[in-house]
Order: sequence, then structure tokens, then C-alpha cells
Amino acid sequence: KGLVKPGIVFFGEQLPERFNQLRKRDLPECDLLMVLGTSLVVFPFAGLLYDVGMEVPRLLVNREIVGEARRKESPCGQRTSAGFAFHEDDNTRDALYLGDCDAGVRALAAELGWLEELEDLIAEDAGPTAVP
Repeated sequence: KGLVKPGIVFFGEQLPERFNQLRKRDLPECDLLMVLGTSLVVFPFAGLLYDVGMEVPRLLVNREIVGEARRKESPCGQRTSAGFAFHEDDNTRDALYLGDCDAGVRALAAELGWLEELEDLIAEDAGPTAVP
């Protein structure tokens, strides 16, 4: 069980209706999209990249690169795919952390000066440890 990504959704399982309600409400308003520990192959999760504004920064924390844009030029020279553009010269919004989700979140928290608070929350959530 991971600290940041404690559960999974199996392929074919129904998502709660609350997921769709919050997706429609929250994603158009978000300031940062963080994508953690996913293949970005199965919808609806694979479509989350498309639900944020074109200027919203996006961070992928994953063991491998997923969801990359396929470079297609429109007549006006713009990229037509909304996937991640990590290796594009004109990338100004997509960032990548390759590695374990828990380590990536800890690294981000450390950069923001939040590591101690994160560790306290993790310890609090873990509860008392049993002594054999």
C-alpha cells in the first residue's frame, strides 16, 4: 500500500458518479494538474489531460513516460494533440518526475518546503504501530 496512491481501480470497474460530477466542475478551474502512477491508456482517466485549460501546468509523476503528444502541425503551426510535450522545444507547461509516486510527491513537497508537514500527515494517517 503506497502512501500517496493507496488504492487502484480495476479495468472495467464502474467509477462513482461523484467522479464525473467533480471532473466537470473542478478540472476547468484547476491551476495545476498532477498525474500520478498511471498508464493513461484507459478512459476516463486518459482524457483528464484534455479537461484543463491550455495554459495550466501539468506534472506527471510516474515510473515511465505516458500520455505524450503526437506531434501534428495544424495549418497555423500549432500542435494539435493535447498530450504531454516533455521533449518539445516549445514546452512551457509539462514537467516530468520519473520514479515512484511516493518519492516524487516527497521530492515536490521538499521543494515547496512542505516535507515536514507531509511526513507528519503520513505518520498521523498510519496511526499507532502494533508492537509484537
